[in-house]
Amino acid sequence: MKEKSESGGYRYVGFCIDLINALAEQLDFTYELYEPEDGQYGAEKDDGTWSGMVGELVSGRADIALAAMTISSKREKVVDFTSQYMDYGTGLIMKKPKEGMRELLAFILPFKMTVWIGVVASIVVVAVELNLLSRVRVKLNLVDQSRRENDADFDLRNSTWFSYASLVRKG
Repeated sequence: MKEKSESGGYRYVGFCIDLINALAEQLDFTYELYEPEDGQYGAEKDDGTWSGMVGELVSGRADIALAAMTISSKREKVVDFTSQYMDYGTGLIMKKPKEGMRELLAFILPFKMTVWIGVVASIVVVAVELNLLSRVRVKLNLVDQSRRENDADFDLRNSTWFSYASLVRKG
């Protein structure tokens, strides 16, 4: 982050600056910070060149880029990344509702009804298919005897729960 210094200029502060300072001290090197002219992280242009910090690295004008930059497959083809040292959770942002507008089912508002019908239908279809496959495996005796009880217990209720939990990754 850029912060106004006491002398009237700007200085960089934050985790990345603390990290590069600690590395410079431990590994005994000096560095000079600058921002790319376009102020971007880096994206591939139509002509195959790169903008931003990635462009600075690819062209050889910079040896290292220091930023909380998203690792993408396109960027990984042209530059190397360190292991991820911070993890930002993904979140949704929405306008705060007015006091009288709070609804019990407000969580369904971000998506159209067709999306929710598709989600519920996919859970039901996958659950029915899992249940049928489990029954066929038991009937045709395609199951290890040690796992036969698991397949026999995989009824429609358990299949639906498994399908839902697999979709939302929560129990």
